[in-house]
Amino acid sequence: MVEASFADAQARPLDVIQALAKQHLYSDTSTDAFELRVTNRFKELLADKFDQIPSLDQTDALEQHSLVRFRCMLQDTGLGSEVYAATTRDNAGNEHYRLWCDEAPSDSSTDLRPQDDASALRERQLIYAVEIPGEAAWLRPAQDVLSNAANLTPDDSKSRDLLSGKFPLPGTSHKAALLKLYVPDDSLKAADTVEVIGILDRTSFSPGSLDDPGAPLDETATGPTIPSLHIVAYQAVDRTSIRNALPSLSQRSAVRDALVAYIAKALDGDLIAAEWTLLHLISKTHTRRGALALGSLPLNLTLPSSKLGESEKLLHETLAYLLPTFVELPMTIDALNATTPYSPVSKDENLQAGRLQLAPGTQVLIDERALHEGKLNEAGLKNVQAVTRAISDQKLSYIFPFSSFDLDIDLNFLVLSIGKSFLQISCNVPVQPQGGSSGASNPTSPDLAAFRAIIAEARAQSFTIPDAVSKHIQDEFVEQRRSAPSGVITQEDLQLRLTLARLLSLKSREA
Repeated sequence: MVEASFADAQARPLDVIQALAKQHLYSDTSTDAFELRVTNRFKELLADKFDQIPSLDQTDALEQHSLVRFRCMLQDTGLGSEVYAATTRDNAGNEHYRLWCDEAPSDSSTDLRPQDDASALRERQLIYAVEIPGEAAWLRPAQDVLSNAANLTPDDSKSRDLLSGKFPLPGTSHKAALLKLYVPDDSLKAADTVEVIGILDRTSFSPGSLDDPGAPLDETATGPTIPSLHIVAYQAVDRTSIRNALPSLSQRSAVRDALVAYIAKALDGDLIAAEWTLLHLISKTHTRRGALALGSLPLNLTLPSSKLGESEKLLHETLAYLLPTFVELPMTIDALNATTPYSPVSKDENLQAGRLQLAPGTQVLIDERALHEGKLNEAGLKNVQAVTRAISDQKLSYIFPFSSFDLDIDLNFLVLSIGKSFLQISCNVPVQPQGGSSGASNPTSPDLAAFRAIIAEARAQSFTIPDAVSKHIQDEFVEQRRSAPSGVITQEDLQLRLTLARLLSLKSREA
């Protein structure tokens, strides 16, 4: 028997599965074994070839039951399972598998009928996934940004509200799909970023109704229709390619200086504030000890006025050019008091994405300068609490009608304010405008690639403090606290100093 090739899997994935099914029917093994065999076979065929599969963005050019790729964030992993008929019998009584599709392709030579007994019924895991919020266009392959055909823009307001509420950036056109996994994976959790390969279909989506949330289109459905992907392979989103443009050792110091100057240009020429901003950009949560999240460096840039000179508009652009995921979090009385929550909230068995349900590593910009006097309602107070806890503890609550639970997050928060931020950020840096005289010219595409590589490399590196050095630091700190007035030097000061020492080392690291 001729083995299927990558070209076969790409062009005719269901034919590959049916060929495996014919082999399986002659063996004395379970359907579980067959499902695992299919996924393992596709993993082999698709190894190192994910980027050769068409993206969900190109849905207008893809046919039903074709193989599709989707870079996504898992928004709702609590949809449970969908029951379906895994096998059917033809008029002659022969058994056929009906997997990896909602509706099997028509075959005029065979009259497929559902099995009457319960042994034909199987379950597949359902997960609602959305495009990665705030992911930079420069990071995605060129073919992934050619079309908006898959954007979810239903005509009726009820469907539009249902789907838009499941994306963290309200009012933003986006792509989404219902993922159907035949080999359940309990390790997948909300906000994980994965790149999936699946067989394209369409399905209704109506969570919380009496109907299955992923009912096939020919069944009566109350919800909108969205793409469904019957998953054959998936992997964590890989961004290591950003580091391919890393400069040589002899060039890194000069490139870092140019990067600082580029950031300073967006801060009206303040090189010191730019250095602090770079330390902030390379920080991440690297260790958790009990309730403590260590490693991140939330930064508050305090500005002398409500404006940052002519370079003010450059800050958003600069961060978007440098970072793979970047979003702005509104901080106004109206936004805080709005019905859109900042924490994910389950309503009518439908998990709505809060504004803070973001992919790990996302850069969040908060501009407090638009925050004026006003009264916060109950929703506003809860939203402020959610932001404060996300910054201080790197945790986000998922709220359900009778319970809630916390998930660890890893988000970078940069806050702009006129005075000290009310969000209680310990690292406050005043911006001293220099009239934009940072000496930086507009970077070229290779320059930007090198800047991104410098940041990505620093974030990827590990840093360990030897035991002897750690003991020396602790002894010095104890001595300083003993000689200082009570309460002047705190445990938080030690954590901040260690974080800054680690980041300075990573920023200047040559190898």
